[in-house]
Amino acid sequence: MQKRFIRLIAVVLTMLICFSAGSLSAFAADSAAKMSVVVEPVTAKPGDTVQVNINLRNNPGITSLKLLVHYDQYVTLKSVSFNSAFGAYVTAPEPYRNPQPLNMISPLNEISANGNFATLTFAVSQNAPANHYSDITLSYDPDDIFDGDYDNVDTKIVNGYIKIAGGISPKEGTNTVVDDENKYIYGLDPNFKNIKDYIDYSSDDVRTVPTSNGLGTGTLVQTIVNGEVEETYTVIIYGDVNGDGKYDGRDAVKVDCIVKGSLTEKNIGKAAYLAADCNNDGEIDNTDVDILNRAGALLAQIDQSKPKEEQMRTDAYQEYINLIDQTPEKQSDDNQEETNRNFFQKIGDFFRKIINWLKSVVRKVTSK
Repeated sequence: MQKRFIRLIAVVLTMLICFSAGSLSAFAADSAAKMSVVVEPVTAKPGDTVQVNINLRNNPGITSLKLLVHYDQYVTLKSVSFNSAFGAYVTAPEPYRNPQPLNMISPLNEISANGNFATLTFAVSQNAPANHYSDITLSYDPDDIFDGDYDNVDTKIVNGYIKIAGGISPKEGTNTVVDDENKYIYGLDPNFKNIKDYIDYSSDDVRTVPTSNGLGTGTLVQTIVNGEVEETYTVIIYGDVNGDGKYDGRDAVKVDCIVKGSLTEKNIGKAAYLAADCNNDGEIDNTDVDILNRAGALLAQIDQSKPKEEQMRTDAYQEYINLIDQTPEKQSDDNQEETNRNFFQKIGDFFRKIINWLKSVVRKVTSK
């Protein structure tokens, strides 16, 4: 009976090892074999001129590469430049059109360069809608990408985009942050007087709608187009929970009520609730109450624009970005590839745990 059990365990171990090793090696081989052509995503404002890079990765050596670049009506192709590492026979026929051909031919030798292949310069329309994604996509005929032996080179395309920034953007030289997705503006100075000192805007005008207590957390910033409100943003000043533009003991009382549960986000509103997290650690607690009490006694200041590099060095950073900086970016195929890789890694880890467990069972059985 014991021998049969050991044989069964051995068969299961062998199957698990073969399956896990085969699956992971096949995935790794498939990922490594493909050359990738990647369009880098960028962000621009209406009226901007912006450069979009097209890059090559895992180039095994090619003598021909022909691509078609597609784009939408909100951007116009103005120029194309090529990396000299890809030889002298690279062309982008003019006048430019949509889709725009990009051609490379190297009749005498294979080119194995990686990195930037071409840089495309686009003009963004003044009429481009805020937060719009102008997709920059590539297509190709498999017979147009081949090596020195005229064998087709298996190629993966990773498309990109030009994200059109919102109607307002941070003014250069300030600490202003504009959260286009959630429509918040933060990084302003307490007791600010004029929002135009902190932002640039592509609309006709911007106007502020103060809270009942003045210019502070909860103040609305509206972009105006043709006399009408186009978009509305809300100001957040950390520590200023009552919306008067200052942080002091009166705010400490409100934050203390939040900590004790007598005030909730529903009671005071989303903006005030975010402002109550004075130290940006993702939690509203007695530390925030203490900061406000000290600030009221002129013993402390609240940082309105803690650098992200500093936040990323703390465990609370993930919680912080979930609360404040929640602007989603389009997921690229690169991100999907990384997700797949992590999935297979988890499968491998799972099988390794099973194998280690089975080994321990075998050792216990054989030691009896």
